[in-house]
Amino acid sequence: MSEKQADAMQREEPAPRKLPSAEFVSTLLADDVVAIIVKQQLAPDDAENPVIFPPTYLKSRSKASSNNAAEAEEKKETKQEQQQSVYNLDGPPNGENVCEIDSVQSDGNRSEPLFKSEALKNLVPQIIIDVNGTAVNILDAGHRAGDAVVRLSSLAAEFHEAFQRADIGDHSLLASLAPTSLLYGAWDSRSTQTKLQRIIKASVRAENVRPLTRSATFIPAVDYVAVGAIKEELDVGEGDSNPLSSEGMKYALASQTLGGVRLTDPKKLVRTIKINLVALRQLRANVTVPTPDDYAKDEQKEVYKKAIEEAIEQSAARTKAMREYILALALVAATSDPDLNLREGCNLRIVGDRFSLVCHRKEDQSIKLDRTDVTTFAEAKAKAFFEAMKIPFESKDYLDARFEKDVAEEFLGLTDSKGKLSSAERNKVRKLGPITKKTLETYKAEKKKRDKQGDPIETLRTLIGKVKTKNKEKDLNADADKLRTHLNENPADTDKLRAIHENILAVLNGNNSAKGKVEALKIVLPSAEDQPTDAPNPAASEPAQ
Repeated sequence: MSEKQADAMQREEPAPRKLPSAEFVSTLLADDVVAIIVKQQLAPDDAENPVIFPPTYLKSRSKASSNNAAEAEEKKETKQEQQQSVYNLDGPPNGENVCEIDSVQSDGNRSEPLFKSEALKNLVPQIIIDVNGTAVNILDAGHRAGDAVVRLSSLAAEFHEAFQRADIGDHSLLASLAPTSLLYGAWDSRSTQTKLQRIIKASVRAENVRPLTRSATFIPAVDYVAVGAIKEELDVGEGDSNPLSSEGMKYALASQTLGGVRLTDPKKLVRTIKINLVALRQLRANVTVPTPDDYAKDEQKEVYKKAIEEAIEQSAARTKAMREYILALALVAATSDPDLNLREGCNLRIVGDRFSLVCHRKEDQSIKLDRTDVTTFAEAKAKAFFEAMKIPFESKDYLDARFEKDVAEEFLGLTDSKGKLSSAERNKVRKLGPITKKTLETYKAEKKKRDKQGDPIETLRTLIGKVKTKNKEKDLNADADKLRTHLNENPADTDKLRAIHENILAVLNGNNSAKGKVEALKIVLPSAEDQPTDAPNPAASEPAQ
């Protein structure tokens, strides 16, 4: 054996160890394990001409910073320049660079619907929402469990509670409704504000690419002006301002536009999948028990004590079952082949993949996972989790959910005191709970109560008038706290009222003496004579029908 051959053998990586399904839990959920990293080498469908088209993004608009009007006008970009598309390419165009081919968000939205397939659909609850005759599977919803199609559906209350429980560390209810929202992450940004970290994420990047350009010419079917089909005075203006150009009736030239990128090294086109096993181990289930009141008898206290012990055991069992279930789903996603026909000019294939187990203070371990073993493991863990949740496995789907059209239109049609559509009013509903008919009824009852209280500024004037000093003018009296409470419980619904609220809080939180604060509060509000009428109009405030 030559010295060169010996060196090559030393550089060869050891064969990956096949991880049997019996070791999935003990190996992958061990405390020192950090992540599973999968490197999938990809290739374009045409290997001899390795040109692919990355996603395009709208170029950031520049802002003229000069105070000189003439200079500012010169710096203004044309409409065409403002709408210029760019690739997400970091580094010099002809040097060491990294180009995004598929983002984490896009890959997740492409991978998640795999769980609708015939082979995998039984692993997760199938939730179908009827949106005015159109069936929407929650696995197709861009924001997953936090999507509007869910928040305004007949399941709004269930998902609202699931997010609330997840926010305090109990993920089990959400796992029983929409486990892929735990797997791929979700943010209930328009309700509970609960954020769920991704357990799995993937993206595609290419290194050291060379950007290309392309040009094109459009030739209309006929010269409409020359043949007299269109009068010449209509052929005026440039670009889209010319009616003929705008309607595709005039010659057009597109020069040096984005033409894809050429892979200088096809091995540098890689899809990276990361399964965050630390985040997975942070998922928890928490079974709660109602606390007895202070007058509970000894027998009731004993029953409560026993119930607590059972709840602790049940929480531990559900936590274990849930973690193993979500692990199984993550392994299914990582070993499945997604659709990699990303866009026109970017149809990719998987050449091969490499799985690595990443641990604290250890060398990465190369492992191999059998797809059939993973699917069988997932089927068993799915059944075990729903059994632990005391949900019949065959009853986990929601195939007859519906989009609540009337609730949605009433919610979206809420108006302020001036009759304008108001996000502030919608926020008041959100604070009361899920967007349901019941919550809207509560909102309307509270709004009616607020309307009866009259002009909000006059209400503030009355509350401010009661704020006095005490303890020899060292402190403010209890009415100052009542004023704060009123501001917290009654958010401003106009810019003017919002500014007044901010000024009052600035005075109350300021460093002035108690006497100085009382004096300052007296001038926060406009005088009664100067104040324009801004009282809520009950008729205008009724939700649009």
